[in-house]
Amino acid sequence: MLRVELQPRLMRAHPGLSAYVRQTLKEKIDGYRCGACSRSGQVVRKHTVIDAPEYLLVSLKRFNPDGSKNTSRVHYGEHFNLSSHLEDGAQAPLKYQLMATINHGDQARKIEFGHYITVLKGPSGTWHMINDQSVRRAKATDATNIRFPDLGYNFTPMKQLTLLALWVALVGLASPVLSETVLGLVIFTRHGDRTAKFFQGYHMTNLGASQLYASGADFRRQYIEDGSPHQILNIAPDAYRSSEIWSGAPDQSILLQTATNFLQGLYPPLAELGRDVAVETLVNGSDIVAPLGGYQYIPVHGASEREPDTIWIKGDEECPAYTAASKSYDSSAEYLSTLESSREFYSQFVPLLENIMPAADVTYAHAFDIFDLLNVASIHNASIASAVSASQLARLRFYADQSEWAHNQNVTQPERSIGGRTLAGAILRQLRQTVSSQGQLKVSLFAGSYDTFLAFFASTNLTAADPNFSGLPSYASSMSFELFVEQNLTTFPQEVEDLRVRFLFRNGTVDSTSRVAYPLFGRAETSLPYERFVEELGSRAINNVGEWCATCRATVPFCSQGNGDPLSGPSSANVGNTGRGSKLTAVHGGVIGAVVMLAVLALGATGFTLARRVKRTRSASRLPSEKTDSNSDADRDLSR
Repeated sequence: MLRVELQPRLMRAHPGLSAYVRQTLKEKIDGYRCGACSRSGQVVRKHTVIDAPEYLLVSLKRFNPDGSKNTSRVHYGEHFNLSSHLEDGAQAPLKYQLMATINHGDQARKIEFGHYITVLKGPSGTWHMINDQSVRRAKATDATNIRFPDLGYNFTPMKQLTLLALWVALVGLASPVLSETVLGLVIFTRHGDRTAKFFQGYHMTNLGASQLYASGADFRRQYIEDGSPHQILNIAPDAYRSSEIWSGAPDQSILLQTATNFLQGLYPPLAELGRDVAVETLVNGSDIVAPLGGYQYIPVHGASEREPDTIWIKGDEECPAYTAASKSYDSSAEYLSTLESSREFYSQFVPLLENIMPAADVTYAHAFDIFDLLNVASIHNASIASAVSASQLARLRFYADQSEWAHNQNVTQPERSIGGRTLAGAILRQLRQTVSSQGQLKVSLFAGSYDTFLAFFASTNLTAADPNFSGLPSYASSMSFELFVEQNLTTFPQEVEDLRVRFLFRNGTVDSTSRVAYPLFGRAETSLPYERFVEELGSRAINNVGEWCATCRATVPFCSQGNGDPLSGPSSANVGNTGRGSKLTAVHGGVIGAVVMLAVLALGATGFTLARRVKRTRSASRLPSEKTDSNSDADRDLSR
């Protein structure tokens, strides 16, 4: 059994099981006196795994010295990785799969009494919840996310031997499995909560910054820290390495902050991770911690809207072909019908908005602006919040969904989705860089806005997997692309055909949502062989600045300056040969450095001007008439 100490409590957002395990196995002892040299001070006693059990029981020690129950929330997932705690020379990796939990709930937060509920997975992989005589079907999230009234802490204190015997008799906690090895990750995230976009000088709120920090921390628990269920192969778990992380955002304050807040959660200050990683000891014996508790300064690369690298996240800006395609929606039958049928509904908001916009503008023609203004007010303005009902806000969201989806999608006018096509090119280039560098680049992060999400959803036919992808993504939503192999590895694979790519999406950051894998391109599989993925996404992507200039019929200066700029094309990060059975040859260090620099320069910040919102068109494919309040909000909400 692995008994995990919860004292001292980790003072950081969303501490995970692996962090507490590391604290337990690397025990700090103050006042230790060496018998040989007589020096005293703090030492770390490290415990390692020599011979791992087939079944691993994990017990969280939830009893405090005064007899009360320690109610600290501990996050854990379906997989648990102990590989980093193996004795040198021991067989690796060591990964476990969750099979059961016992959850202790009580009203008085005492350990002497209460009620126990078991959630376990049977041989067929089906989860069940056992509560006294009641047995019902369950989901994996029931095992990892159960909350009792006044208490939401999984794993019992396991104080009584009889309870331990019950656990062993049921199934044990975990059994080792042959699983996957994640090699790299590309992430695209939306900004968090902000003030209304209608006004100049809008900015991120404290809530928005916290949402992004929480999102970064969640990715950390899944992919970065020791013991995380999908830890990226050989990634630095504590102090980040610059060769492993790349991030970029448009050169606008709110999106640069988006990337920064996310990275703060991905690699928090070292002092939060443990004294042993935060302290540098000088020759004179002084211990030094960097400013702000060892804050990790991860650069975010940016570019102005007049530079060629601006196209990768905002490919619809300065694009005449996009503008022409979007304007055509204003004369469509759907637009005109919805404009008239919704006019009376919008008129009730004229008094609320009379000091902000003319009454004539409070119509479907400004669906997003009106929804954004009132949605922000519903969060931050008590008087407005009380004046707009939940059903009214849902209906405003419905019209904004329809409007924004329309001007980012139309099968007969692919120019409307050009922002998604340029993002596709950026995603491919970062994945290729991970492959060509043999996994040296591990995480790529892009920060952008909702319209790029919608254009990408349209370009990759995600509505075939779930119609809700035609709605606005929530604040701090993220989509990610895992590069992985279906086997346990300790080194980067040599065969291209072993690589696979999986797309995942998380809508917002509330506790009830999680990253879900969805099939792309109208297919059924939630992951594809790397070569097939590159082929499918490549056929939809814009891969270099010259192609963008020609497609957009753009007149920006960089389009007249030899628009086949190699820094903006995929060749700088291509795998030399991706044919079936081809080898992934090792790349010389100097070449790797050059390629990384090219990627940084080419993908830069891909900036765009948020203060200048370009009006786009809407497609003629959705909602021919106005819906009632009773059914207008449910089908389009992505908040699952």
